Amino acid sequence: MRRPVDGEVYVHYGQLYVVSGAEQPELDDAFAGQTSGLCGAAVPGFLWLITGLHTGEVGFTVEIHEHAPELDPAWTDVVEVSFRPQASRTFLELWGGQDAWDLDLAPIDYRVRYCARGMDEGNALDTRVKGPQADRYLLQFWAAPPGPDRIVRQTSEIAAYWHRFARALPPPPTAAERAGAERQARAERKRADHERRREAERYAWGGRLPTDALRAVPSALGLMRYDADLVHALDAAGPGVQRRVAAFAARSAATAAGLADLDWVAPALAALEGGRALPSPFDDWDRMFRSLSADPNVPNRMVGEAKPAPGRQRGLGVETAVVSSVKSPPKRRRISQPHMALPAVFHAGRPNALEAAIGAVSAAAHTYGEDYPAFLREVRQVCASPSHGDASGEDPDDVPVPVQGSDESGVLPAPVVPEAVDGLLDTELIDGVTVRIPAHHAMTVGCVVQVEWVVDRSTTVRWDPISQPETPMEFTFDVQDAYAAAYRGGVEISYTLFRDEDTVIARSKTLSLSVR
Repeated sequence: MRRPVDGEVYVHYGQLYVVSGAEQPELDDAFAGQTSGLCGAAVPGFLWLITGLHTGEVGFTVEIHEHAPELDPAWTDVVEVSFRPQASRTFLELWGGQDAWDLDLAPIDYRVRYCARGMDEGNALDTRVKGPQADRYLLQFWAAPPGPDRIVRQTSEIAAYWHRFARALPPPPTAAERAGAERQARAERKRADHERRREAERYAWGGRLPTDALRAVPSALGLMRYDADLVHALDAAGPGVQRRVAAFAARSAATAAGLADLDWVAPALAALEGGRALPSPFDDWDRMFRSLSADPNVPNRMVGEAKPAPGRQRGLGVETAVVSSVKSPPKRRRISQPHMALPAVFHAGRPNALEAAIGAVSAAAHTYGEDYPAFLREVRQVCASPSHGDASGEDPDDVPVPVQGSDESGVLPAPVVPEAVDGLLDTELIDGVTVRIPAHHAMTVGCVVQVEWVVDRSTTVRWDPISQPETPMEFTFDVQDAYAAAYRGGVEISYTLFRDEDTVIARSKTLSLSVR
């Protein structure tokens, strides 16, 4: 037998506790369904101990036995309950957590005997500041299978009061009722979380919820910062208008950057306006920028960085005051217009008309830099003036939609996300995200796979060397990455195969997922 506690302990409100991984329940819950009222054991991992004294020090001993001990006739009030620790450590704890003693209990079933002496005297004294001890208690534990609580001995009036209190309580919920209540609580938490996300999404999209088509365009939220009304107008327009806006934005950006008349750029602009697929080098992102670097006729045009106007977010219908502690505005970065214009052309050729329009307009706005408001006004005029073929919802003149963009530009198969269903990743149903890279004959031992998780121009990278080329590789992303993607509407996932840090072997097709 051992005694982890032996002496005097301070009680307040006539109570102290044994705690093992459980939060303190309400008094009624601790005693619900019991016939005895001095030691509440109805909540797993918790014992609610009652004393006669309201406030002050009482004698208190805790004993841990191997077998059931003999009951000393000196104890006038005795009850027994069953208890099993719910955590690795179990404590005798004072009211308010003022002090605690580790009882060092094993994770097994125990029978607990709570013995009292002098409860009526303690209750009559109420508060002990000094003077002789009025009441004393013994708490004994020994290994035993679970059993019902019982009153072993009752002498004092205050003990009789607490026994009547316990027996008058309604029975505790059944296991099925507790499970039902937990399901209902989870459903309520899920509903509240869904509503919070819905309101956050509504705010992010300018005060209105996006359509599924708009939500699936990861770059749309970037353009929202500059003109929310325009983004929703593009979404509402048919594919014909969207294609026309994409071509207009591409030509506007190329013209502003001084690229429109170059012999390798002009055919791409003509292809967009004719509804044809983009020619080389615009069928490959890296080749496109290599062409830019290699052409001596590219002008060196710089422009101030495009930044959303402070004080008002279009689409919310409210003025928002902006308070800054900065005494003078920071200098704006200077941006290379040619380097901003090429993405406008590239994005304009994407297979999805809405994605093409938004991507091209966003890149063109950055090409215009500080003058982007004038460009966006022109885009709104183009968007508001439908031409032949727009009302049908098809591309003008029945020309085929250009098959172009990062979705199909890679030679390696797109990655797979097992948690996604029909192109949708639901953050309410997952704890994390697995990106699976299919095995491919181009992959050999020693090569490196780099995965890119792109959310609205923000890229998270994971990489790993290949050790088993015949086995698919898996990369994990935290659920917080998925939450960020849900806030932005979606994510684009791709990967690159490297021979070494400077040598690219091949790139994959891009997997685009909607995330909510």
